[in-house]
Amino acid sequence: MSINTGVENKFFLNAAKIGMISKFFRKEKSSVSVTINGKEFFTDSYRIDAHFSMLRIGPAQIVTVPGELFPNIWSKVKPRMDVSPKFIFCLTNGELGYILSREDFESGHHDYHAGMSIGRNF
Repeated sequence: MSINTGVENKFFLNAAKIGMISKFFRKEKSSVSVTINGKEFFTDSYRIDAHFSMLRIGPAQIVTVPGELFPNIWSKVKPRMDVSPKFIFCLTNGELGYILSREDFESGHHDYHAGMSIGRNF
């Protein structure tokens, strides 16, 4: 499964702009425009395709995630897995930093983790 999401983190954006990690990001014209002195300018936005997988090996079910899930997200994924044992493999199919819920991202209690995340909408 893949999802396409925007990137908010300025460090990820700057790394993409200088070509360090640009192969992972897709630059798009934003639908948001700014008019200055009668001229319309569109802002650049960067998006990334994040890939998740689910597989079974014998009785085990494994979910792969391209970052590190916060516990409250894992607790929402685990009940949806229908067999046991259940495993989650993080940092597979890419490194998107920490994956936080919007509540954790905006709480002010996880500034480091939010700073090492692509953004609040992942």
